Amino acid sequence: MKAKTLDELGKTPDDVINTSKRVIDKLLDATHPLVIQVPMGQSVFLRVLETTYRRAYHTLAAINLLSQDNILGGPASILTRTLLEDSISIEYMLANDKEEKAQRFRDFYYIQAKQDNKFIKSQGLDNDPQIKESIDTIESEFKRVKPSFINKNGDLLRSWDGKDVDRLLNEIDKIKPPRISSRDIKTIARSYLIFNRRTHFNPIDMTTYFNQKAIELSYKTSMMESLPVAIGTYVRLTTRYIDEISYNAGKNMYQDIAKRANELVTELDK
Repeated sequence: MKAKTLDELGKTPDDVINTSKRVIDKLLDATHPLVIQVPMGQSVFLRVLETTYRRAYHTLAAINLLSQDNILGGPASILTRTLLEDSISIEYMLANDKEEKAQRFRDFYYIQAKQDNKFIKSQGLDNDPQIKESIDTIESEFKRVKPSFINKNGDLLRSWDGKDVDRLLNEIDKIKPPRISSRDIKTIARSYLIFNRRTHFNPIDMTTYFNQKAIELSYKTSMMESLPVAIGTYVRLTTRYIDEISYNAGKNMYQDIAKRANELVTELDK
């Protein structure tokens, strides 16, 4: 079914932005208990999801602040991209062996930390005993995990699972029964592509700075597009997080928050 235009829905860009801002306010209030609670169980995946969700909450709060001025639509879309990328990675873990993937993600810490160590040593900052102890630990752990992060050319992978976002989405889309509809996958991919341009020295994005009128038009559009995507992405993460907490606890938990979050998404269509 073809998505309706704003004109067909009888809405203006300002209607979308203002409704989204109200929904985000309510979402942050409703989901705050999830940010301050401690999950049950020692699942590696749950710990990764816990930290991902906390970051998502703070990211949505930052988007909420930026939404107060449409000229900040560009930066808002950059943060929405962060939400999307985190959510896609979580969905990818869920679509595969989530515990194995989560452990792999955590192990990749030592690959990145090893790279940081090179800079620390090059700047002569490794004389402090505590820093040296940390460096020694990282060196030891790096040797342990390194074999898992070597590509076929013998080089270290640049990402925790050696796949870009496009490949992660493609793999998620192949899962049967689908965790996310193909229509939503296409929306996520399109949004990620558009928002990704904001993070680079990109000629398409630079045209939005041609003059003040172009800036205002572009960023109002960016705000209108990014806020609903941020809301949908955050609510999906909320649902996944509550499901995982409940699974680890062996009983349903925070169902009132899950219900409220899903109710708030429907307000975007009103």
